[in-house]
Amino acid sequence: MIYIFIDESGDTGNPEIIGTTKSFSICATICYSENIEFLSEEIKKFILKIDKKEIKYSKLSEKQKSLASNYLNKLEIEKFSTFQNKELNIYNESLLKSSFEDLIQKIILDKNLKIKFIVDGDENAYYRRVYTGIIKKYFNNFTLKFGNSLKTPMLQVADYYAGEIRFQNKNNETLEKLKEADSDIKNKKIYMGDLKSLIKNIK
Repeated sequence: MIYIFIDESGDTGNPEIIGTTKSFSICATICYSENIEFLSEEIKKFILKIDKKEIKYSKLSEKQKSLASNYLNKLEIEKFSTFQNKELNIYNESLLKSSFEDLIQKIILDKNLKIKFIVDGDENAYYRRVYTGIIKKYFNNFTLKFGNSLKTPMLQVADYYAGEIRFQNKNNETLEKLKEADSDIKNKKIYMGDLKSLIKNIK
């Protein structure tokens, strides 16, 4: 049995609406039945070490993120992820479908293997329909269930990596925009007020 744990970072909503994110990512962590217990116990030990309830990327300090990245990398957990900026008028179901299919296409496994997909969150008919429709295009023998990350350490790993890739891309994009803004300020193309507005609107 192969277990594939799925989690997201950000949301799929219209980026023009206040409160939604400017980007979206999904991550899958893969675990084989023979090592799932070992990996789960190792993750629980690390959670105790940093005195947290779970390794949720957005809830960790920079020091804890550094520790988590080093620790998880040593476990050599197989992972796949996809990231998208929401700048092409693709959001909601279109964004979810394109992101998830891109993710599934990266997972190269025999389509006849027995696979159990576990998605973070409560049972959701919308996500089940979208995910099932895509998974069955690539795999023949699978089940899909929803799980609680607090009770499922490998879901926490998927959350961590989904958050990491989204925030790393966001930070890279922010640096590029600030470099451009700095150049424009020097060339007197924008005012400092415009720069403050730019920083405020980067989510």
